[in-house]
Amino acid sequence: MAEKKIGKDVYKFDEILGWEAFDLADLMLDVVGPFAQIIEAMVGAEGSKIAGEKAFVAAFAQAMRDRNSSATRRLMEGLLSQVRVNGEPCVPGMKPGRLDEMIAVSVWAAEVQFGRFFDAGVLSSLMAQARTSSR
Repeated sequence: MAEKKIGKDVYKFDEILGWEAFDLADLMLDVVGPFAQIIEAMVGAEGSKIAGEKAFVAAFAQAMRDRNSSATRRLMEGLLSQVRVNGEPCVPGMKPGRLDEMIAVSVWAAEVQFGRFFDAGVLSSLMAQARTSSR
């Protein structure tokens, strides 16, 4: 069981197994699919910094247009269904209450659930590149 303090609350998450895990992984692909162009833009921008920034902005704008909101919500609901907050079941809208809290807890649960499918070194590199490109 993974545990993390977010804000004033302690969240715990049990990894989801079996076919439910498969369904969540499929939803994860639906959610991150539109962002593949961003990754390609960051990795493939071997020209100037400006060319890399333009590629990143264009890819991000396209990803926002192509996003799958219903898959994102279903993914968050599936992850949050296994989260406990301060020993009680997670109830989105109460704990976590605000949207930013719901997203933070969902992202953490996704990291726990799908972490071993992604090489941390590659993700760290891409995130660092994304921060650099967005400045």
